Amino acid sequence: MEPGGTCILALTSTFNREPYPAWVDAGPQGAGFARLPAPAFRKMFDAEPEFRGFLFGVLSGRVFELMRTLEEAGTAQMEERVARYLTRNADADGVVRASQAGIAAELGTAREVVFRALRALTARGLVRTGRLRIQVLSLPRLRRAAKLAS
Repeated sequence: MEPGGTCILALTSTFNREPYPAWVDAGPQGAGFARLPAPAFRKMFDAEPEFRGFLFGVLSGRVFELMRTLEEAGTAQMEERVARYLTRNADADGVVRASQAGIAAELGTAREVVFRALRALTARGLVRTGRLRIQVLSLPRLRRAAKLAS
């Protein structure tokens, strides 16, 4: 989840009045979070148009993200999928701060599969890997490897 984000599973549980066993893995950076009891959530949803708009934005964004992930899973090779992930998540300096296991979880695959894809991208001179850090060496070439428009 990104800073300022919302847990989609917690949202759907609240909308459906189903219990959701929550847990938090803060990762190496740490995390802060807020908990809103379901009755207060539903009251805000009913009374606050801005809150409703925010939630619908979150939900629709996740639906589109899911559609893109499913499309990529069905059509793209893993090396392309990893390249797409890296192009989408690189910061202004071309750095992606993520573990191989984290990337694998995002892409719905095993860490070893991501490792092999990163090794292939490294051999092509597109990225350099380090601990919890991947440096994109050539964003235009990586976009071509991802089969994205330049």
